[in-house]
Amino acid sequence: MRILDTTLREGEQRFGVYFPPEIRKQIALHLRDIGIDELEIGVTKPDEELEWLWSNLMNQGLSGRLSLWCRLKKEDIDIARKFNGIRLNLSTPVSDIQLERRLRISKEQLLCRVEELTTYAAQRFEFVSLGLEDASRADEDYLFQVARTALDAGARRIRLSDTLGFWQPLDLIRVVNRFRKGYSHGEISLHLHNDFGLAMGNAVTAIDAGAQWMDASVLGLGERAGIPPLEELVAFLHFRKGCQQYRIDLIPEITNLVARYSGDSWSSFKPVTGKFLFYCESGLHVEGLYKDPNLYEPFPPEKLGLSRRLAIGGKSGLASVRAKLQELGRNMDGSMIRSLTSTLREHSRSCKRPLTDGEVAEIVQQFVEEEQ
Repeated sequence: MRILDTTLREGEQRFGVYFPPEIRKQIALHLRDIGIDELEIGVTKPDEELEWLWSNLMNQGLSGRLSLWCRLKKEDIDIARKFNGIRLNLSTPVSDIQLERRLRISKEQLLCRVEELTTYAAQRFEFVSLGLEDASRADEDYLFQVARTALDAGARRIRLSDTLGFWQPLDLIRVVNRFRKGYSHGEISLHLHNDFGLAMGNAVTAIDAGAQWMDASVLGLGERAGIPPLEELVAFLHFRKGCQQYRIDLIPEITNLVARYSGDSWSSFKPVTGKFLFYCESGLHVEGLYKDPNLYEPFPPEKLGLSRRLAIGGKSGLASVRAKLQELGRNMDGSMIRSLTSTLREHSRSCKRPLTDGEVAEIVQQFVEEEQ
C-alpha cells in the first residue's frame, strides 16, 4: 500500500487556498521526510513557479517521486516533457454526463483518444497513470473497458476518481476486486471525495480490498469537502495496519504548516490531530483511563504531540474523584468522597465547563476545612 499526496494539486483547488512557492517547497519536503511515496506537485501548464518548484525538489533528491496531473491532450503531454524525471498522471472523464455535456464526444471516440494519447505518453515518460474522472457515475463495464485500453497502451496505473463522493464501501469492494482479478499487470489507485463524509471509510475499505495506491491531502484539502486527510490515513496505516514506513511523529508539523497557510482551522476534537482528543471528564471513561489508557485511547497521544487530561466535571463519578484526590495527595473516606463529588459536580455545572486542577484543589481545601 502506497500513498499519493496531492496537497499541492487537489489541495490547492480548495476555494481560497494559495500556497506561496517557498511554502509549497516546504510542504513537499515535509512530505518527503514523512515518507510519502508520491507527491503530485501541480497541474501541467506553462508555469514558472511550478518549474522552480520541480527544479528545487529534484535537487533535494525527489527524482522518481514527483508527478504532475495532466489533461488527456497531446499539447499538455508535450508541455510536461520539460519536467524531466516526473511521473505523468493523465486524466479524463468517463461518465456519460461528462462525455456528453463536457467533452461532447462518444464513448468510442474516448476509447480511441485514450489508446492514442496513452501510447504517446508512455513512449515519452517512464511512468504513466491514467485517472478516470467521475468513475462512480460511469457505466462500470465501460469504465473497465477504458482501463484495459489504457493498460494495453502502456499505462502502469489506473486512478479511479469518485469525483462527487457517490461511492459507498460495498461499491469499492466490488470495483477493486474486479480490477484486481481482471488487470493483474496494472496498479489501481483511488481518488475519493468526501461530499457525503465517506472518503476515509471508503479509503480504508479500498485498501483492505487490495488497492495499491490511495490519494490523500494534508487536512483533507480539496474541492468542496475535500478528500481523505493525509494525517488520518497515515495514522490508520501506522496504528491499525502496522505500516511503519511513515514517520507518524512528523504529522503535527505538516498539519500546522498547511493550516497556517491555507487558513484552514480544525476542531479541537478532529480525528488524529484535535488537541482535546484525549481530554476526558465522563466518570466511566476517566475511571478506566486511570486503570489503563488502552481501555479508552485508540493510540498513545504523545505519538502525535497530543496530551492526556483527566478532568473533574459535572459528569465525574466517585472513582474519578477518588483518583484525582490521590493525585493531589488527599485521603478521604467513602462518605466524604460522595459528598465532595456532589459539590464538584454542582460547581462544574454552574461554570458550564470541567474544572481545572487548581479549582479542584481549592474546593477540596474548602471542603476539608468545613468538615473539620
